[in-house]
Amino acid sequence: MAFTGDTVRLTAEFKDWNGELADPEVVTVKIYENQRNVIHTGTAIKSDIGKYYYDYELPTSGAGDLVYEFGGVLGGKTVLARAALEKRFV
Repeated sequence: MAFTGDTVRLTAEFKDWNGELADPEVVTVKIYENQRNVIHTGTAIKSDIGKYYYDYELPTSGAGDLVYEFGGVLGGKTVLARAALEKRFV
């Protein structure tokens, strides 16, 4: 869980069909709020082979949790990973 206004580090790993870490083409990040509305997009930063991160400041407005998505193209196929991010106001 994170609090509104916090900066969080979102991370993702990408693997090929053999289970080995691999680098997709241009890894993007999307942040969604209620009703699947995209509220932010960006480009992930590579930290190692197949490992990426993105620092994001949680909005102070809006209610409810967020969903973040890392996506790219690996071996000619689209790859996506999504996860929920619990956001609270204190």
